[in-house]
Amino acid sequence: MYLSITNFKNDWAYEYEATFKQLSALTNASLTVPMPANVRSIATLAWHIVHSISEMINHTELQINAVPQEAIIGLTVTDLVTEYKKTNQEFVAIIGAWEYNQLTVKTPMYGEEWTKGKVLQIIMQHQIHHRAQLGILMRIAGLQVPGVYGPSKEEWAAKGMEAMK
Repeated sequence: MYLSITNFKNDWAYEYEATFKQLSALTNASLTVPMPANVRSIATLAWHIVHSISEMINHTELQINAVPQEAIIGLTVTDLVTEYKKTNQEFVAIIGAWEYNQLTVKTPMYGEEWTKGKVLQIIMQHQIHHRAQLGILMRIAGLQVPGVYGPSKEEWAAKGMEAMK
């Protein structure tokens, strides 16, 4: 749980950049690559990452002008990264309304009571969780996955080194 907006924003800045880099590595063709049964498509998962920030924060008193979930139809990579950037800017600006002492205040979330600090934590962890899933789908689609917490296989190779096993 976060107890400081500054600490959250510092962590979020890195995670935002990592997600932005990954979304930017998608191709329009990859959005429609068939996936195994019971696995979301790249388009569906990428849109979920983008859309869920506003969906989750809008359960609190803070509100972001979210594009409807149905906007996924006909989505391009440019649309995804543009909406992700816009949503991020609104999100970072709006959470500044929460003061230090408000992060321990509880708010209704999905039938439970979460502190506002937990809301921020879950939004970040949710994004990280789905970004990892997206990386696997990108590999299935034959795309290069950018490194996040270290070099990817291809980034190791570009350095003339063997990827860690």
